[in-house]
Amino acid sequence: MHNAIILFLGVAAGSIGVVLVVLWLGGRQLRKTWMLSALLLSGLCFGWLGVKAARKAYRAAVYSVASVPKPFARRSGEEIYRALFGVPVASCMEVKNYQDQLVPRLDCCIWLEFRTCPAELKRILAANNYRKMPYDSVGYAANYSPKPMWWKPERLGPKAMVVRRHTATNPNRDQILVFAQDSTHAYYCDMAD
Repeated sequence: MHNAIILFLGVAAGSIGVVLVVLWLGGRQLRKTWMLSALLLSGLCFGWLGVKAARKAYRAAVYSVASVPKPFARRSGEEIYRALFGVPVASCMEVKNYQDQLVPRLDCCIWLEFRTCPAELKRILAANNYRKMPYDSVGYAANYSPKPMWWKPERLGPKAMVVRRHTATNPNRDQILVFAQDSTHAYYCDMAD
C-alpha cells in the first residue's frame, strides 16, 4: 500500500513538473493542453490518496471504538467488587448496596456495602496496604459528596474496625474500609480523582 502511495505521489509531482517545463519552454496551445492534463492527473492522484487516507482513518476509528468494552456502561455490584478486590475466594460475599464512579472528577467515589466472611476480609486486608485507624475517624468519609443514603457505617456498632489506604505517591486516591468486629459486614469508599 505504501508503494502505491509513493507511486501516485511521484506521478502527481512529475505531472506538476511537466507543466512547469512546458510553461517555461513556451507554446500557448501546447501549454494549455499539458497544463489541463497535468492538473487533471494531479487532481485524480490526490483525490485517490484522500479516499485511501479517509478509509484508513475510518477503519482505525472503528477498531479503537470496538476495542473498548461498553464505555460508560453501568457495572453490577459484583463487577465493582471484583475490580477493586479481585475474585472472592469464598462464596460468602454479597454486595448489598453500591454506587459506581461513572465519570471521574464528576463522581467522587465508589461506594460499597457488602456482607462477607472472615476469610474473604482477611484476603482483602492482606492484598492491600491499609493502615488501621481509630473508629471515630470514619466520619471523615462523609465529607465526600454526594454520600449515598445507605452509607451508615455506624450500624456496625462501636467496635467496628477502620482501615485506610492513602499514600503520598498517589495523593488523589483515598480508600477507606469499615468492617464489623466479626468481619461479616463492611462499608467501603474509594475516592479517586
